[in-house]
Amino acid sequence: MNWDLITAVIFYSIVGILIYKYRDKFERMYKIFIVYKTEKGLNLMRRLGKYKSFWKIFSTIAIPTAVFFMAFAGFELFNNLLRIQQGTAGAGVGVVIPGIRVPGSPIFVPFWPGIIGIAVLCIVHEFSHGIVAAAENIDLKKTGFGFLAILPLAFVELDEKQLMEASPLKRMRILASGAFGNVTLWLILSLILSLLFIPVISQMTVPQGMYIASVEEGFPAELSGLEPEEIMINIDGKEILTQNQFTEVLRSYEPGDVITIETKTGFFEVETTMHPEDETIPYIGVMVSEEWDVSPEASERYGIGIPMFLFVFDVITWTAILNLLVGIMNFLPIWALDGGGILHGLLCYVTKNKKIQGILLNIIFAFFLLLLILNIIGPAIF
Repeated sequence: MNWDLITAVIFYSIVGILIYKYRDKFERMYKIFIVYKTEKGLNLMRRLGKYKSFWKIFSTIAIPTAVFFMAFAGFELFNNLLRIQQGTAGAGVGVVIPGIRVPGSPIFVPFWPGIIGIAVLCIVHEFSHGIVAAAENIDLKKTGFGFLAILPLAFVELDEKQLMEASPLKRMRILASGAFGNVTLWLILSLILSLLFIPVISQMTVPQGMYIASVEEGFPAELSGLEPEEIMINIDGKEILTQNQFTEVLRSYEPGDVITIETKTGFFEVETTMHPEDETIPYIGVMVSEEWDVSPEASERYGIGIPMFLFVFDVITWTAILNLLVGIMNFLPIWALDGGGILHGLLCYVTKNKKIQGILLNIIFAFFLLLLILNIIGPAIF
């Protein structure tokens, strides 16, 4: 029984019922968002914004970081699109709904770690915007939360007139700080995981095999019948209990070789294909992670503390991943994303001609939007 999916359906149903029951307290924003506005949290943002020197440094560093991720994301999206056209890659972008496996999405996020991770990234993102805005003497009007369909979101509402009258540098600082806060949190959490959690987990667990998190549509693994949530144990009798073993064993073959993968449910014949980034390396089209089981010694010693520790590990891991992914996404130079406003600010230093600014913005916006859409639907049309 898929408790993750059941929990997700129950949670989203309760959220939907509550929104309907208290619908008079929600507002529509841009015709597609349902939001609840409040002033809670604004005083904390204003107090933190008094440390102006720190936040100016923080938000100024955020601007070149935004430019880097714009270029990085653009390159990755374009490169993945070429691989989609060649039939060597699946969707590069997809919708993520915690607890629900969205068809065509390259990533599945477990329910509770995903919900907690999204809540944290929304708070960090909007608080970063609000604190930097306060540091730049921009009035904060409202804050709150809302939904795009069932996807949660948070926001902070600034004084639009003051924001438009601010210098391009101030606007870029405010806009870049949200996603930069997410990327900064990803870095902090990654250090915590690598220095604390992973060493402890490695001491109290034993590897069980490779967990298949997702299977790319149209690639050898899917064609063989392999499905997500299977646990791979060996390839042609060669043990693959760790990531290193999986990589070493798979790379001992050539593209086109037929291999037999044993899982905990049976055997699968898989004909390897060429790796999207290196035609000499075999590829089967799966995203995997190590599956662990608690050792008898650790279970006896720590008892109920182990599941709690592993749950916290999952929450921190997915919070880090989601902060990085959403941070990069928000840096994209597309209308309605922070990257669009950052690009506008940069173009103000390139040319003062508003007509030229508009033309350049529309061209770049259209290019990145097209890249994004094709990375989502490309596998279905090429």
